[in-house]
Amino acid sequence: MTKNTVREVMTEMLKHLQANTTEGVDATIQFHLIGESCEDWRVILRGKHCAVEPGTVENPDATFTAEVQDFIRLMKGEMEEVGWSFMQGRLIVIGDMSVLWKILAQSRAD
Repeated sequence: MTKNTVREVMTEMLKHLQANTTEGVDATIQFHLIGESCEDWRVILRGKHCAVEPGTVENPDATFTAEVQDFIRLMKGEMEEVGWSFMQGRLIVIGDMSVLWKILAQSRAD
């Protein structure tokens, strides 16, 4: 993934989620990205329906919070020691982490 903005990363995420089966997944994920610019994005999966769009969602299954640049590096596969980033509080997940990992894994598939 050669995307350098959150919008580009999220557009790519949508393409990957649509191309990879999300059937059987019923989840909403909130991405709260902070730093020089703050952005909120929501990922909504309902069977074969998938939406990735700016904004917030009430009562998400998981909320992922990170600095914008850390999120971009994570999605581009450039972040080393992801576990250490969680322990340092640079990547924060509240809620169902397994749903988030499934979505992130599918969205980074080539």
